[in-house]
Amino acid sequence: MMPIVIYLAMLEEKGISYIVLSSPASLGEAMEILYSEFGVRKISLQGGGIIDGAMLASGLLDGLSLVVYPGIDGLSTAPSIFEYLGAADERPAAGQSLELISAERRAYGVVWLRYKIHHK
Repeated sequence: MMPIVIYLAMLEEKGISYIVLSSPASLGEAMEILYSEFGVRKISLQGGGIIDGAMLASGLLDGLSLVVYPGIDGLSTAPSIFEYLGAADERPAAGQSLELISAERRAYGVVWLRYKIHHK
């Protein structure tokens, strides 16, 4: 595994911008830096359940695009769309709700669902 200092030096050498946060939970800070330093207003998050859960808990999501493939495996260990790593009594989606914007049937039984996320 490459030490972080070497990795950051490699990014700098290649002219690739990066952000170092004070804490992995400082996602709001990251979004503010993306806007103030790079003018980024929106991102497309292509992450897994853990980053999705952290962004949800931070109230940073405004939409959800979900593609459902009709496959089943019956495994209880499969990751979910939102996996929040906080305390068991925390409610990362509290005050947020989904509004279905569109549902589109695709080939092979795939369904593409798009939701708007409302914040109270």
